[in-house]
Amino acid sequence: MIEKKMIEKIKNIVITATILTVILSLMLGQIFIKDESISLAERRKLALFPTISFEEIINTKFMSKFEVYLADHFPFREGFRQIKSNFSLSLLHKKELEGIYKVDDHLSKLEFPLNEDQVLIGAKKFNEIYAQYLKGLKVYYAVIPDKNYFLAEQNGYPSMDYMLLKSLLNEHIQNMTEIELFDCLEIDDYYKTDPHWKQDKLEKVLLRLQEKMSFTSTPFSAYDKLIFAPFNGAYIGQSALNIPSEAIMYMIDDIIEKATVFNVEQSETTDVYTPGANTTLDGYSIFLNGAAALEIIENSNSKSGKELIIFRDSFASSLTPLLIGAYDKITLVDLRYMPSDLLNEYITFDEQDVLFLYSTLVLNNSSMLR
Repeated sequence: MIEKKMIEKIKNIVITATILTVILSLMLGQIFIKDESISLAERRKLALFPTISFEEIINTKFMSKFEVYLADHFPFREGFRQIKSNFSLSLLHKKELEGIYKVDDHLSKLEFPLNEDQVLIGAKKFNEIYAQYLKGLKVYYAVIPDKNYFLAEQNGYPSMDYMLLKSLLNEHIQNMTEIELFDCLEIDDYYKTDPHWKQDKLEKVLLRLQEKMSFTSTPFSAYDKLIFAPFNGAYIGQSALNIPSEAIMYMIDDIIEKATVFNVEQSETTDVYTPGANTTLDGYSIFLNGAAALEIIENSNSKSGKELIIFRDSFASSLTPLLIGAYDKITLVDLRYMPSDLLNEYITFDEQDVLFLYSTLVLNNSSMLR
């Protein structure tokens, strides 16, 4: 009996000592491990240690900020995130993690339901820009389906009504020619770990645009293909799943290589592809050096006399290089960052082709367009 009590006591001591050791180790790690400024996996800045002030202590803002700081800098945080995600999927049999789900080798993030009011906001914005700047020009619009169009409903996940989205745009957008792209794409034309499409899979898209907009593009067979790797798509970090990285294949020829990209906001000129810059957080930014409010691409080799303006989101970054051979100049406008009432300060609208090119992800949240 005494021996049994002794064994029980030793077991309790060991358990208590183990728990205290773990807690102490984590506390010491929190104190001595150097804070990181960004999370590469989540592609975001991490919280800084909050400023200590009497006012913020009294109104409890300091403690709220401090809790966020501790969570962001918890020792071995990424490892614990991976354990949690794999536990949720494998043992708890959850179908999605923070909206991210997996079908075969593809990760995607749920986007539903269809926000009809948001789609109408987008149509209204397009019409306002046309009325203010684009009368008399050849204007087109095209919608890019997100990955859920190919994955969600077919695998038992909720999905937006894509046909209604297109119908609403068709009914309310005026004075623009629609270019259908849904039938030009399939799921393997997208990265497995990221929402974006693959540049080297856009031949059908390019041919459809060429047919409707009457330009002549460089044949796909004439491009050289280069590799950028490793590429960790946005959904890897967001889901914390241990998924293999991918490679970005990008297309190049003499025209693209000699073209220049001018970022108006930064007053900076770069190459069309920038694999050595700004790719720490997002490898997709090798295309046109990442997100920008206003960019101007000059093709000094072109004598076509044609110019193009693209109102766009990030999907256009990888498509646009394939259009350079057809135009002397391409102007890219991202209305998420540039208010439309400032356009005439930077662009002279005169006989350009105009393309509104947006993904369903943006159109379903059109209030972000300025």
